[in-house]
Amino acid sequence: MNETFALSIEYNMSFSREEITERTIEEMRRVAPGLPAATLASFAPLVSRLLPDVKSGDRISAVHIP
Repeated sequence: MNETFALSIEYNMSFSREEITERTIEEMRRVAPGLPAATLASFAPLVSRLLPDVKSGDRISAVHIP
């Protein structure tokens, strides 16, 4: 993508960092079933470092700048 964009998520439930990481990898597997398991596994530590524990009402935003 060559355009700047932002993604913002407001949580209605509380989740641990581990739960968010696991769910993110599951969703990546669902939307891109051809991704090798090793590739998905390599994303888990990155996701875990980037996303904190969240509680209901928390908002996380990310900005992509090419």
